[in-house]
Amino acid sequence: MKKNILGFTVLALMLSSCGKDNKVVTVPNNGTDANAFTAGILANGGMPQVKDSVRYQQKKNYKAAGNMNCSYIVDTGVVVVSNQNDQIRLRIKNTSVAASRNSSYCPSFHPTLRNNRLSVLSTNDFVEKTTKKIKMALDPAFFCQEKSNWCASAILLDKKDVVHNNKEALYVEAEFQNRNGRIFRSKSYISKTSLLENVFEYELINVRTGHRLDFKTPKPDRRRRPRR
Repeated sequence: MKKNILGFTVLALMLSSCGKDNKVVTVPNNGTDANAFTAGILANGGMPQVKDSVRYQQKKNYKAAGNMNCSYIVDTGVVVVSNQNDQIRLRIKNTSVAASRNSSYCPSFHPTLRNNRLSVLSTNDFVEKTTKKIKMALDPAFFCQEKSNWCASAILLDKKDVVHNNKEALYVEAEFQNRNGRIFRSKSYISKTSLLENVFEYELINVRTGHRLDFKTPKPDRRRRPRR
């Protein structure tokens, strides 16, 4: 693995001011930085290898004609096809099912997801995109900035090392208030050994109603190989 794997521009991932309207409040990160976290995974051999794979379910939204909000449960499988010459190729397969709450005017499946596609990324782009996903789970203030049309404030509640589903992970819990004053709580599990898995489990729930606004759940993958 070449030394320039972590040579992407750190400034692209740095948190800028959230502005007066956001009023983002968060407790200190206790020394856990997304770039340092990614570097630790790479130092322990966490770069994807050929035939490594993951499978998960998550919620995806789509705005249909007439500004109609539609939700879908999407099953995604990712397999590493190749990793050489500073380039990673991923085979991504998606299937989607319309949520039961959807209007009859919503499409029966998510119309913008391609069922079977090949994603080709430079090594630096893959590391940069993955680090941003980790930072979204790791830093509530950064999440709030990225979701500024929805999020008004954020606070970190808990952060600790755990073993979850036999995986070494960092557990992060945070609380958010949206611009309508509703309170939401997130729980994330971030893999400490695999960049391909990164944030392998996540949920964002309405504290009052218990409704899951967003989630990501790992699924069994028969193609997965044991880590070497």
